[in-house]
Amino acid sequence: MPDVQSIREAFAEASSFLDKSGCNEPQRSSQLLLEHVLGLSGAAYYMALADPCPPAARAAW
Repeated sequence: MPDVQSIREAFAEASSFLDKSGCNEPQRSSQLLLEHVLGLSGAAYYMALADPCPPAARAAW
């Protein structure tokens, strides 16, 4: 994830990867994974989509 700038970009990258890998629900799976890595859930996740992806989350991602 070195080129990813925002949480939204991380979501798009993960969704695309999971879709190509044959995941049944790539968008939902990407959201759940990001929520876990970022320590966010629900509305807090959606509010943070435009935020820069924190360095610690980049390393975990």
